[in-house]
Amino acid sequence: MFRCRNKSKIARTHSKKAVLFRTGVFLIQNKGKKFRKFSVFSRKQGFLPINDVEIRTENGVSFNFTNLSTMTKTRRLAFCLGIFLIFVHCAGHFENRVPLPKMRAELGAVRSFAVIYKKVPLGELTPFDLLILDPDAYTRADFEELKAEGKILLGYLNVGEVESYRWYAGQVPKKWLLGVNPKWPEHRFVNVKKRGWRKLLIRKVAPRIFQRGADGLFLDSVDLASPGRRPKLRGAMVRLIRELHQKFPEKFLVLNNGQFLLRDVAEATSALAVENVFTKSDENGRVLRPAGEVSDILQNLQNLKKQFQLPVFVVDYLPPEGRTVVEDWYAIAHRYGLKLYVGDAFLQHVSTVLLPENYSKERHGLP
Repeated sequence: MFRCRNKSKIARTHSKKAVLFRTGVFLIQNKGKKFRKFSVFSRKQGFLPINDVEIRTENGVSFNFTNLSTMTKTRRLAFCLGIFLIFVHCAGHFENRVPLPKMRAELGAVRSFAVIYKKVPLGELTPFDLLILDPDAYTRADFEELKAEGKILLGYLNVGEVESYRWYAGQVPKKWLLGVNPKWPEHRFVNVKKRGWRKLLIRKVAPRIFQRGADGLFLDSVDLASPGRRPKLRGAMVRLIRELHQKFPEKFLVLNNGQFLLRDVAEATSALAVENVFTKSDENGRVLRPAGEVSDILQNLQNLKKQFQLPVFVVDYLPPEGRTVVEDWYAIAHRYGLKLYVGDAFLQHVSTVLLPENYSKERHGLP
């Protein structure tokens, strides 16, 4: 049996339409001495005759099995060798994947991180090990310079919304949209169930971010499919995250506010990010959460960290009370084994408030 996890389309040239086998498992079996009795196996439809069958890979390569039994012996041998090499190539591709535990360990070793959605002088980013950046705000040369310093770079990708200023906004039809985000007028909610939206992100947007030099993706608006918002989109959001991982297995995928999906996408997730742990927004603006509420949230995040064996990053925002209050947050997050970054309301400026070297270790009881 040859196992190739790349989805392939298998179509018969008769009246039956093309079928997409998500299992990606094929069995080439010789039931007799004649090649016309070779077959392709699908868990859903059983054995299909290999004659008059065409296999198309996602890359557009096609292989036609028509009239295989009429080939000369030399051509049959060459044909079978070619098919064998294709399966070996597919298997080798997945064997060379970077193991997820190793990727999680790399993110877990990060001491400091920052989330910046506006172009800032690169020198201001020097203190951080991990950077979450808007890829449209930086050039490939910027990314290369930061990576030369040994930094891990994650490109921001909004999977539940399309911003009007994105280069691909014009490729999103109105029928995909679900309305305007009231908090961000330039953002439109997108129906993740639309296959075209998922294809746009996977085939065009994500590759462009990686071409810029990103090591992975920071997936925002995952919580569009959360129970309190649009739970009917949950299945499609899970599918999108899994497809991104299948397409780019060696890249980090960090879910922002995606804790409700971890049971379904843990095998595709490198880390979890969560916003608004110490503060929240209400009609009075940004306010501090009650201590008991913060403790419950942190305990839940610690449990998720242990259960799924992945690092957890906390992103919060500077409250009106200022730096004095924020300084204590680092010690609290550290006790729960969480990474913390506190920025301005729009994450457009670099904040060094929570860098370890800016703390009195004696005061906060840090190692």
